Parts: sequence; structure tokens; C-alpha cells
Amino acid sequence: MHWRKPRAICGDGPLLDVGRETCGRLDTAEPREWLCANGIGGFASGTVAGLLTRRYHGLLVAALKPPVGRTLLVAKLDETVAVWGRAWELYANRWADGTLGPHGYRLIERFRLDGTTPVWTFACADAQIEKRIWMEPGANTTYVRYALLRGSAPATLVLKVGGELPRFPREHTRRRLAHGGRRHPARAARHGLRWRPAIRRAR
Repeated sequence: MHWRKPRAICGDGPLLDVGRETCGRLDTAEPREWLCANGIGGFASGTVAGLLTRRYHGLLVAALKPPVGRTLLVAKLDETVAVWGRAWELYANRWADGTLGPHGYRLIERFRLDGTTPVWTFACADAQIEKRIWMEPGANTTYVRYALLRGSAPATLVLKVGGELPRFPREHTRRRLAHGGRRHPARAARHGLRWRPAIRRAR
């Protein structure tokens, strides 16, 4: 994996730039959605709040038989940042019983589109964390980049691959998990980590 300038294709519409007054409230952050596509039928999508509210939301939904055969390979990343001995959970999940937690959207200071790339800025104490998501055109690959923009102390980032499988409205299609809930370790890569799920084709 190597980091290069994002070239993802992300949704249509005007340039978007909203602050804490929108991102920090569930009723305004959850209805706002983002979408990145790879040009061969695969995509990544979700909400500004970080919750998965539709069956086609996911960090990597690949078209295993382009342009059809869409299969969820990675639901989401649950991120925790440690600064000054305190853990800050950047993510949010709504579980099957309706429970919501944690409330990471309250830490979102800003959400914007940088060209076509969705960008979140989180505030954790005096640290400012930036998160970007884009897809590699022509490949079933999603990139997620984190950067410490500001802070008086080092920050430690812990990532959990997977996330919740919440309840969805009946009108949305059936969700399929290709990796069957099994664990697959990440591997070191240039400027980051690489994680590849072992694909089990859903019937």
C-alpha cells in the first residue's frame, strides 16, 4: 500500500463543508451520506456520523463479478485515539437492540469534501485528527488515511475492523458478509497497514 493523491470518484453534488454544529448532532449528521466508487461496480459509503444506516453501507463493497455480484467485504473501522492517557472513541454504532454507542460523532469538528474525497476532522483534547477515505479506480481497494494535524503530545491510533451489523429497513436488500466474521491480521505496508479479507463467496 502506498499513499498517493486520492483519485476516488465520490458522489455528485456541490462542494460540502460543515462544522460541529452539524456533525456533532445525530439528527443532522446521520441523514448526511457519502459515497466513493471505483468505476467497476464497487463502492464505499456511509454517513457523516459514522453509523451504518443502510444495507449497502460499508467501507468496501466489492463487485466480485464486475459490474455485478456486489459483496460486503469490510463493514467499517472502529477507531480509538489515545492522547494524554485518555482514550477517545471516534466511531459510533447502533446495535440490533437499538442501543447507540459510543458517540464518536460528537468529536467531529468538521466534515468536508476535498475535491471528491470525504474528509473528517476530529478534536480530541488539544489533538486534531484528520481522516480521509477514497477508492482505487479500477480495483476493489479502499484507502483510509489518518493524520495528526495538531497536538502537544503523540497520539496512538487503534483500529478494529468490522463494526456492527445493525437493523435495517425491510426495503433494503439482504446484507452479505464475505469473510464470515473471521479474523485476519493486518500487515505492515509502506506508510501504513494493509488488511485483506479472505473472501468466502456468498451464495
